[in-house]
Amino acid sequence: MATASATFRPPSELWRDVPFLGRLWLAFPTRLRLSLYRFMWWAADRIYPGRLRTTRVRRILPGIYLKYGIIRASEPYAMALLRRYTKLQSSIALDYIACENPSGKNIEERDTIAYLLMTAVPGKRLMDVEDTLTPDQITAIGLELRQYLTDMHKIPNPYKYGLCSPTGGGLDAPVFTSEQYDIPPFDDTRSFHQWLCECMGRHWPVMQPRVQPIFSKYDDQQPVFMTECAITRGRVRNI
Repeated sequence: MATASATFRPPSELWRDVPFLGRLWLAFPTRLRLSLYRFMWWAADRIYPGRLRTTRVRRILPGIYLKYGIIRASEPYAMALLRRYTKLQSSIALDYIACENPSGKNIEERDTIAYLLMTAVPGKRLMDVEDTLTPDQITAIGLELRQYLTDMHKIPNPYKYGLCSPTGGGLDAPVFTSEQYDIPPFDDTRSFHQWLCECMGRHWPVMQPRVQPIFSKYDDQQPVFMTECAITRGRVRNI
């Protein structure tokens, strides 16, 4: 049986974004909250046998969703950074409880099995209105998404490392490594490129003529904030 090993608490300056009932819920012991999340997931599987077993997100209350599965702590912390430094429409992370990894064939050791309680993103699902959108509305959505990325790139780095996760630690970047571990944080982009060179090992002399010019071009570039957690992904507002 998995046990709670970590829990998420929004920084004190972000508690103004957490609804009062959410703050009250966080006052309950972690073990009690975890037991309720497990019961909700178990009950949903009994009510909808075989239908929702692969679903990772379920609505448990109007405007409140519970996510279960491989969820890194960087996800709720990324939500917190978005709320702190931007005015983007984003979900609010209410609770995050990481558990020990269950035994399973498809679960990597580095993956974290967790429950994430969060609010819904305001707006309508894009898939529900896509057939009614005019060309001008589609253009407006594209321009809005571009502005979202611009605002995200302006989020300051609150950590000592130039390249790191939203928690300030290692990065989950399977594109750069097939090993079952995170890549370490780096002081800057140049340090990251040096690490990549070392990873190439004996292949570096062959790759260097093509790769080195690219590295040199971006060695002095400042990293920007990026996240996969939804801002208004798949949603549009007031259409």
